[in-house]
Parts: sequence; structure tokens; C-alpha cells
Amino acid sequence: MHPQASLPPYTPVDEASDSSAHQFTRPANHIQISRTFGALKGPMRFTVDPNMLLPKSLLPYQLFSLRPKLRQNLELQVEFARIDADVTVLPLAPAPPQREAEEDLVDIDGMNWKHKKVHIKTGTTTGDVTLRINAPAGTPVVVKVESIFGHVRLFLPRSMTGPLIVSSYLRVARLSPALQPACFPLRQASEQTHWFVGDMAAWTDKDERGDEVRVGSQFGVVWVGYVGEEAEAQRAMRLGVLGMTVKGLWMSFLLWVMYGILLRVVGWVL
Repeated sequence: MHPQASLPPYTPVDEASDSSAHQFTRPANHIQISRTFGALKGPMRFTVDPNMLLPKSLLPYQLFSLRPKLRQNLELQVEFARIDADVTVLPLAPAPPQREAEEDLVDIDGMNWKHKKVHIKTGTTTGDVTLRINAPAGTPVVVKVESIFGHVRLFLPRSMTGPLIVSSYLRVARLSPALQPACFPLRQASEQTHWFVGDMAAWTDKDERGDEVRVGSQFGVVWVGYVGEEAEAQRAMRLGVLGMTVKGLWMSFLLWVMYGILLRVVGWVL
């Protein structure tokens, strides 16, 4: 008998029709996906284990710098498509795991373990971004979500404690009704609004053990709430898109009026 006769038939997977076929549910660390086209949808599911230490040979090469670039625990970048991701963060150990070969293993941030945080970064140029963060209390996360022309929806864990910076160049940013009572306003500068979420007494300048979130879109709607508020997010996004449309029509009308006035002034001068 041919040695391959007992093998099951091979069925190819059409990745173009189902880009969510590959899920990252197995715990991993320093996951990096960068695309020009091809949406991350489904949603894509990732499980991040911040305690997992990887050999340097398995990590992306970094150019020499006096100040090494921070390695993200999860980084998703898509230029011209959307991102829909569900991220589960495993608890951060109170002490670093045992290392057999210290010279072959690298810590993501090069900091003392008690200051260690989980870093998650996502971004697009034209696509929408939907990101859900499921992280246990006591495991601080640093989240950065940004888009230029896409709408952004960010679902935070209810244990979120720390600064929240929301950027919206069109001033179309919304916090969910459940999140608003937990937010303490700090300041507003230009298109950025700074909040503190949770118990401020738990955040100190000495160790800064809390979370940090920065989210924004230049020409899209921004919504921030808690995990599980899917219905509220959809309602708020519809209102946000409607508000953007009204603002766009109003600006077009003002430009048309100004253009008409300019033509009249030029006619009178000539």
C-alpha cells in the first residue's frame, strides 16, 4: 500500500472569503500582524500571556537605538481594511518566571517586574476598528487605538483604572452611559479630552500600576465603553454617524454661502 493512501483528503481553505479562519486562542506573546489589505474580522480572537518569555531569535529584529523601542504584547496594523478583535489577557504573575538562560530571554519593557504592563496597539488608515479587551483586575494594560478615516469602538474591562485620552478631530466622541459615572474629567485641549477612570486613589505617581488608554480617530466616530455593551455601541455609533453627516452638510452650506458672498464682493469691486 502507498504510504499516503491512508491520509485524509486535503481540503484547501479559502482565506480570502474567511479571514477569521486563523484564531490565536492558544496563549502567546508579542503577536504582531501588519497588513496593507485584508480585514481582521470574525472577530479575530487573541489570548495574550504576558508571562511568556521568548528567545531573542524569535522576536522581530529591532534597529540599534540608545533607547530600544518598546515591544508590544499584541500589535495589529491594517492600512485599508477593518479590524475586529477580541483580546483576552491572562493574569500577570507577581514575579518573573524562572529563566534558565538569562542572556537568551528578553523582557518586553526592560523594566522592573513590579512596573510591568501589558501593551496592546491597533491602528488603521481607512478601516473601522472594534477592539474588546478582557483583562483581569490587577493586570494593568496599556491600550492604544487609532484610525484616520475609520470609526473606532473600544470595549474596556470593568476593572479599568487609569487615564483615558480620547481624540476626535471632528469632536464626535462618546462614552457609554455605564462608563461615564466612572470617569473624572481632567482637561480638554484642542481635539483631546483627558479623563481618569476608576478610583484615583489606586493610582500613584510612584508606581503607576493602573491602566492607560489612548483612543482616537481624525475623521471618524469614537466610542468607548465596557465589554458587553454591544447594543449601546451600535446605537451610539448610528447617532455619531448622523451627527457627522449633519455637521458635514452644515459646513458645506456655510462654504456655499461664503462662496456666494465672495462672488458678490468681487462683482462690486469690478
